[in-house]
Amino acid sequence: QRDDSILRDDAIDLNQLNTFKILNYVQSYLEHNQWYNALRLMQLLTGEPRNVAQSWINDARSYLAKKQTSELLEAYSNSIGLGTLPRSS
Repeated sequence: QRDDSILRDDAIDLNQLNTFKILNYVQSYLEHNQWYNALRLMQLLTGEPRNVAQSWINDARSYLAKKQTSELLEAYSNSIGLGTLPRSS
C-alpha cells in the first residue's frame, strides 16, 4: 500500500526509511512529476539497491541538468524577445 503523505508533509524521518519506503515515496514523487525530490530520496539507497538504481540516478541527474538548461535558455530567449536584455552586436 502506497503512502502519499510525503507529498503533503516534507518532514521525513530518515531513521525510519528502508528500501521499500524509499521506493514508495519515489513512486509518489514521480507520479506528481517531482523529479528532484525523487532523486534526492533515491540517493539515500545503500548497498545492492543503490547499485541497481545507480543508472537511474545518473539518468535522472542528466535529465534534471538538461531540463534546467532548457528552462534557462527559454527564459533568456523570452527576455530577449521582450527587449529586457541588451542584445549583442
